[in-house]
Amino acid sequence: MYIVMELGGQSLDKYFNANKNNHQHNMHNFVRDIFRATALAIQQFHNAGGIHLDIKADNFIMALNDNQSEMQVNPLKSKLSLATEDYMAPEIRSKLFSNRKDNVFNL
Repeated sequence: MYIVMELGGQSLDKYFNANKNNHQHNMHNFVRDIFRATALAIQQFHNAGGIHLDIKADNFIMALNDNQSEMQVNPLKSKLSLATEDYMAPEIRSKLFSNRKDNVFNL
């Protein structure tokens, strides 16, 4: 599956590490806002019919400007399982089945 997205900036992992010191006084709100944006990006991906199976901070891309979505999921580009085992739901590791609920486990 290929999805065309706007040109993005840095990964969520890099964004968090670069900005966490600026939000030490209000870390709870900073993390909450990131979590909400992450959930929204996954919801948009699911609404397009996708199941990602490798939800992690490196697979979220931050927007470059205000005219773009705040965050997007970087889609997998293969039909092979490319998931990172530490982020996989238990049923995926045991190869029983996969569905959208598995992405929620990754959060």
